[in-house]
Amino acid sequence: MPQIGLIKKITYLLKVLAVVVITIADSFLVILNTTFRPKKYKFRKHYRNWGGRALAVCGVKLKVIGEENIKEDETYIFVANHASWLDIPIVFRGIPSEIRIIYKKELEKVPLFGWQLKKSSFIGINRSDPRKSMASLEEALKLIRQNINLIIFPEGTRSKDGLVKEFKRGAFMLASKSGKPIIPVTITHSFDASPYGQWVINPIEVKLIIHEPVYYKSDLSKPEEKQLMDKVRNTIIHGFEEN
Repeated sequence: MPQIGLIKKITYLLKVLAVVVITIADSFLVILNTTFRPKKYKFRKHYRNWGGRALAVCGVKLKVIGEENIKEDETYIFVANHASWLDIPIVFRGIPSEIRIIYKKELEKVPLFGWQLKKSSFIGINRSDPRKSMASLEEALKLIRQNINLIIFPEGTRSKDGLVKEFKRGAFMLASKSGKPIIPVTITHSFDASPYGQWVINPIEVKLIIHEPVYYKSDLSKPEEKQLMDKVRNTIIHGFEEN
């Protein structure tokens, strides 16, 4: 039995190493392209391909449900649950629209990968400083008003047990100010693929379920924001029950 556990750990480390190598190579390419050919560079194509390769080396298959709920002539705030580090490549590969993501500012300290984030059009948020955090949200609001899609994980951090945690207000404050429709996104089985704190990446199929857009008026009151938050969260949870 100890030998089986060792094999699992080695397999896990090899898969993670493969993802790291792919990420380093892609980060280098992004830095080069955004520096020397920014107008011609198609960042969306690059991050979608990165997501596909990252899932492939992990042996994780992705099934996307509900692409027809996205209209090309509309701008959305995608709101997804977060239970695994695999959720990032899952949303990058699975959501067909061009999207921007809000990331933790601390990630910019990671060599190459962090430099790529700074070069990208993604939005870094400093959670330790409320004023800087608010400035990042204002930056996100500008992008949304320029008809650029945004994806947010409103739990703030990934779930340690796979269950959908309580949502933070940020995504819904952005929604209220922008008036853009929200698309709830359910990611199923990503926790089973790589459970929190375990040295394992299971080669299973995960699903990304794109629900119907939720429309609402802009400039919601706080009670209305809470109602919207509960509706989106319940829709995401319902996605687990159906799949």
